[in-house]
Amino acid sequence: MKQLRKGLGQSTSGLKQVSGGLTSASNYLADLSSSNPSMAGFYIPDDALKNPDFTKAMNTYMSPDRKMTTLDVVFNINPYDTKALDQIKPIKDAVERAVKGTRLENAEVGVGGITSTYADLRDISDQDYNRTVTLMLIGIA
Repeated sequence: MKQLRKGLGQSTSGLKQVSGGLTSASNYLADLSSSNPSMAGFYIPDDALKNPDFTKAMNTYMSPDRKMTTLDVVFNINPYDTKALDQIKPIKDAVERAVKGTRLENAEVGVGGITSTYADLRDISDQDYNRTVTLMLIGIA
């Protein structure tokens, strides 16, 4: 009987935790559904914004005036590999799609880092090569 009573007590405690979690999830969904439609699907609860750990992360990745942010993309391949270089354009396109229709639509977006630099150099080199070949063919003709 003692074990049964102890097990029932633990069950009650577990059900209270589940109930608290469901209440929290319900509150989150209610806040999400009533949030500003101009957010276009992006929502951070007020509790998260006031959390000291979240504030620390915002201080790390955002400027003091909160008008500029940094997002780190870490590849699981060599950053100098052509596969990595080929990912820069899709990343730029994804950012462009993500901000379309939001308040950030006209924001200035830049992609930096060693992979981006080498991708830019590759593009410039390809353009120079094409221009040179064209001029040489014209000159030879």
